[in-house]
Amino acid sequence: MKDFVIKKTDILVFFILISPFLNVFKGLDPENGRYALLFSDLLFAAIFFKAVRKRALWNRCIALITLALILYGALNMFNPNVPDLITAMEGFRKSFYWLIAFFIGLSLASVDERRLLRAVFAVSLLIGLYGLKQWFHWSAFDQAFIESQSSGYGVFAFHGEIRPPGILSSPFHLGMLAIVGIAVAYRLFFTTLHRRSVTYWSAVIFFCCVVMVSQTRTNLIAVILVLFFLHGRRNIAVFAILIGLLMAIAAATGLFENTIGTLFHITEDNRFLNRWRSYEMFWEYYSASPINIISGFGTGSAGDTLGCKFLPLGQSWITSHSLILKSVFENGLIVSILYGALGIYLWYCRAWLLPSLRDFSGAIVLILLVHGLVGSAVEAWPVNIYAGLLVGFAYSRPRKKQILHTA
Repeated sequence: MKDFVIKKTDILVFFILISPFLNVFKGLDPENGRYALLFSDLLFAAIFFKAVRKRALWNRCIALITLALILYGALNMFNPNVPDLITAMEGFRKSFYWLIAFFIGLSLASVDERRLLRAVFAVSLLIGLYGLKQWFHWSAFDQAFIESQSSGYGVFAFHGEIRPPGILSSPFHLGMLAIVGIAVAYRLFFTTLHRRSVTYWSAVIFFCCVVMVSQTRTNLIAVILVLFFLHGRRNIAVFAILIGLLMAIAAATGLFENTIGTLFHITEDNRFLNRWRSYEMFWEYYSASPINIISGFGTGSAGDTLGCKFLPLGQSWITSHSLILKSVFENGLIVSILYGALGIYLWYCRAWLLPSLRDFSGAIVLILLVHGLVGSAVEAWPVNIYAGLLVGFAYSRPRKKQILHTA
């Protein structure tokens, strides 16, 4: 049994470490990059099916609800509105991989938590460092990389400047990963028996710098809320210092106007105002086909960048700019209510978690919720996978076993 646990941890850590780098292959070499992506999918599927075979999960309501949602997403790939199987698979990857990761996380009670956290922290650190490098020096490789992304050049341009994406699909992803890095650092360095406060606060400063250079308003709001959630509720003075730190970083990098300054002019920003057209399209599609309120328009029909697969064939598709609208549009109202039930059940189960795990998992859920208000947070590869794994892991153990393992 011990050998199995070690092997399972190794496979999981390997998957965490390689996931973000597959985006480079996929973007710069689509022909061969798809094989790297296929390898990742097969590895992810193998981990998932191993989790499904764990009988203890079948006695947990939270696992059964999650599995039901995943199964519905798979069946909805064959919705008549979805053009073909390849598009359906891309849509499933965008919409349900985070939920599969959450289910896997629920099966990880016996996995070494410190190794899991170290892997996510290392990836966040490396990609964050590369994002900072891009801000200081933009190379030919970086230019070729963003031109290869299906999201389009406009995602990277902001106020006449190029926003660093690291090696992820957009600056939005980079900033989101940095905030997950703060939550992981909190669990790894701030809540252990051997507390390393200097290491933790150094990580906070570093990841706040990464958020700033990503120049994404949603991430700026999210990092403020996460810092308040982790520290401000208990010590407002610490939170005030952290807000001052953010201001100082913005001023030192010369990005105050492109970050904090834009929050005061958001109602004049076309990037924000254009989202309302997506909301209008949502109602237009449902007004024209109200029966779809039951089944939705199919997996991937609100998937970012998939419009080129749906619209030329006259199929229904939107960029949702909202996690709630994405779920309702793709899955219908009934399944979306089931999503809500899962969220309520998670909130109810928070009472069973130790305070440190409660804050850690709550911070990650908060990241998803904030980003989900204005975008499809669950599509942000590989942050969606990390978030699902870590939240699922936090809910995987009985209270008496919720102790941070040592290596």
